[in-house]
Amino acid sequence: MNALKAMIPDLDLDRSTKGDLPCSSKDLGNSYLLLHAYEAEPRPLQDCKADTLWEFLPSAPREGDISICWWAKLRLPTGQNCYSVWKEKEKPLEKHRTARNVKVRCTSVTLVLPLYSLLTQLQVFLDNETRIAEVHFFIHLCYDEEDKALMLVSLFSNLDPTLLRLSVNTLWSCEYLGDSALKFIDVKCICAVVAMVPHALAIGERPARKWFFLIEKPGFDVAVISGIEEDASGVEEPLF
Repeated sequence: MNALKAMIPDLDLDRSTKGDLPCSSKDLGNSYLLLHAYEAEPRPLQDCKADTLWEFLPSAPREGDISICWWAKLRLPTGQNCYSVWKEKEKPLEKHRTARNVKVRCTSVTLVLPLYSLLTQLQVFLDNETRIAEVHFFIHLCYDEEDKALMLVSLFSNLDPTLLRLSVNTLWSCEYLGDSALKFIDVKCICAVVAMVPHALAIGERPARKWFFLIEKPGFDVAVISGIEEDASGVEEPLF
């Protein structure tokens, strides 16, 4: 039964009524939770971040600045936590987590590609194409009378086709694109947390380049079936 609840969270009727939600969290439904830290007062989105949100909300009025509260962490129905650049970049480098990366499955979105490394990345399924991205922060808003929880991400490049072929579709290697590839994505597109690790890529006559390769957390399927959840308190968690 635990395995079924892990695959279909709606089967766990007691999950949202146990009264044990973490302090200062926001329940998004379907076992998704926004977790502290968060900003009590809205801050204006600047430059390309604001432009990217306008593209996600095409019918929203474009008068004045966009001000919104940022959230630092998201808990998934699987029990994993997804982190963000916003708070992780304030920590010493040796405390940066490498397991702040997630798989995301998007089937239909209207977004634009107009935002450090070993921070939060995502594996995005968009237009039948697998992509990697980095999470900057989470937001929660009401648009067209519907609550939406979004995350701002930076995309990585497409997978290196030569390395993918030589590794028999095993080694997924990408280049970080930074501020040149921003988009907002619904948090409920996330499937699981993964990691992106830097490596020096040199193929044939090409000069060595600093790219990143994908690692999935080993043994996670067993942990989910066992009902294991990551800590959502302020106590420091493992780096992976």
